[in-house]
Parts: sequence; C-alpha cells; structure tokens
Amino acid sequence: MPAAKPPEFRRRAVELTRVPGASVATIAKDLGISESCLRRWMAKDDVDAGRREGLTSSEHEELVRLRRENRRQAMEIEILKRASAYFAQENVLPPKMSAPLVRELAADGYPVAVTCEVLGIARSSYYEAVARPPSKRAVADAELAVTIERVHTDSRGTYGAPRVHAELKLGLGIACGRKRVARLMRRAGLAGVCHRRKRGQRPAPATHEDLVQRVFTADAPDRVWFTDSVANAPPKPSTAPATAG
Repeated sequence: MPAAKPPEFRRRAVELTRVPGASVATIAKDLGISESCLRRWMAKDDVDAGRREGLTSSEHEELVRLRRENRRQAMEIEILKRASAYFAQENVLPPKMSAPLVRELAADGYPVAVTCEVLGIARSSYYEAVARPPSKRAVADAELAVTIERVHTDSRGTYGAPRVHAELKLGLGIACGRKRVARLMRRAGLAGVCHRRKRGQRPAPATHEDLVQRVFTADAPDRVWFTDSVANAPPKPSTAPATAG
C-alpha cells in the first residue's frame, strides 16, 4: 500500500484541478496518483468548504479519535475483567504472577503495552519474566498436573479435588496440598461429579387414609393389623399380638 500523501500535497493537487480547463486525469497522471484518489480529495475539499454535504475533515478526525478511545476503553475493561478472574482463580495478588496473564492476553490479541499499563507493571519486567527459565515450582506443578489428570481419568472423570488429593496422598504417596490440587485442576479444566441435594421437594401424599392416626400400639390382641391390602379390607385372623413397627 502506497504511503499517505501529506496534507500540503493534497491541497496543492486539488488547487490544480480548480484551474479553468484543467484535466483531472492529466493532473493525476503527472502527480503519480490515481484519478479516483484525486477525485476523492476534490470531494473532501468541497465538503470542508461547505459546497457539499458530508463529514468534514475535522469531524472525521474527531470521529476517528472517539472510536479509538472507545476501543481502548473496551479493551481496558476486558483486561480488568480477565485479570480479576485470573487472580481470584490463582489465589495470587497483582503484580505477582502477572506474566502468564499478559502472555495469555497477548495470545488473544491484546497489546502487551496496553495490558502492562492497565495492570500497572513494567513491560521490561514482563519480557524479563518471559525470558526467565521456569522455576522449580512451575516444573513441579507441570509434573503434578500430569499425575492429577491421570487420576481424574482413571476415575472416569468423577473425582473432584478432595478425592484426587486423597488418591495422590494415600494411594501414590505424593505430598501436596489440597488447595494446590484444586488450583491445578481448575487450570486444567477438570472437575468432579457432584450430586447436589434437591431442595423444595415434599414427600408424596399417602396412598391410603391413616386409620390408626400414627398410633401403633394396642392394649389387646387382634386390635391392630399391618397389611398391604387396601384400607377397608377385612382383617385376617392372626394368632400373634400386634406389635408396633
């Protein structure tokens, strides 16, 4: 794409087209620009001079500036939202552990300079952290994450952090904290199966009327019987006294 012409060049080119008898095609050829480009400059000059309706150059510049500011504000809001979720999930405070977040945002198209400015960290610190080799803790977390994923897979995806931690500690003899296991599982997108209690459900109504009113004692034999028949069925003879049940 050819470089944009300076405003003075554009102004002089338009002035040449205002000379009586001037040919737009000839002027464009002599200046080394396309005829359509020169005609756009002429139309823009007519708008700026009020000879034609449209968006003036100053209005266009203001519109571009406002759009740029809106994009920047939307980007800053999204960066802060991602940062808040990241720091809450990793249980760390900024600017500690900011390099992984900046790298993640950069992969999604957010400029490193903007992200560092919003998070209040120096770009030199970020690039230094990226160039630094992984720490022993990071290497240990990566190795433990592989083991956690294997345990979770062996459980058919049913184990959550408590059971995975118990399997690591009691089954495999790996010393690690439960919060560390939960953090690595969240990072890997692993979760267990949780059966939550259903609230608000009431027991179904009784199929028959309670003829004894929940009183299961009797003062003499053959006064109360227990049966799976309907409530009004005649009692069957019984030689054993009724007992509460």
